[in-house]
Amino acid sequence: MRSLPPSLIRLLSGIAFGAMMLVHTGCVLLQNGSSKPELQRWPGGVVTQVEAEESFLIFEGSHNFPVGQELRVMRNGKPVGVVRVRQERQKRFHSADILQGDAAPGDVVEAPLPLPRPEEAEDR
Repeated sequence: MRSLPPSLIRLLSGIAFGAMMLVHTGCVLLQNGSSKPELQRWPGGVVTQVEAEESFLIFEGSHNFPVGQELRVMRNGKPVGVVRVRQERQKRFHSADILQGDAAPGDVVEAPLPLPRPEEAEDR
């Protein structure tokens, strides 16, 4: 009887390991009582200025968020507020209304993934 070449053994063991990881991940999701993974977030920018009296902020970012897009404000990895984009990006800057919580310069603004298409944002 011939033995398998080492490269084929490595390939087959890699496939088996990958299959085991997929099964394990599925089991973990079911153990947590949810079949849906947590919604991924995308860092959209950094808060540069806050006008608390008028409940809006300015943040710098390279993505062009649609008007009406709601974003989460994060500080040290924890959510501290929610904002809504109020006008289209001007150069690298966005303005957003503060809906909940607070914000401070240096906070990170995050958007849920996948980002809505511009035509979907107009429906809001």
